Amino acid sequence: NNNNTVHYFEIVGQAFLWHQIRCIVTVLLMVGRGEEEPSVVTEFLDVSTNPRKPAYPLAPEDPLVLHDCGFHNLHISHSTLNLWHVTCDLERQWEETTLKAARIRNCIDKVLDG
Repeated sequence: NNNNTVHYFEIVGQAFLWHQIRCIVTVLLMVGRGEEEPSVVTEFLDVSTNPRKPAYPLAPEDPLVLHDCGFHNLHISHSTLNLWHVTCDLERQWEETTLKAARIRNCIDKVLDG
């Protein structure tokens, strides 16, 4: 149980239901931890036997990151100014998060050093 382990899931579909990815990740992580048998995935895909989502707690949303989303035959354009604004906002968020992470790391190091 290493809390620093990163898992990568590539899930492809044409549409998703509310919290569907979090439900899928919950089941996959439970299988990976040995809390469920791998066969449960196939069982859940049989909608005649399992017409509803399984009754598991949702995977936490914070560590889940959407890296890509594509739409066939859809071309999105943007202005240079809008792209600049988005980039500036993302850089600001990155800087704030990096500084917060450095402060937390410093606290952890201080606690461990005694």
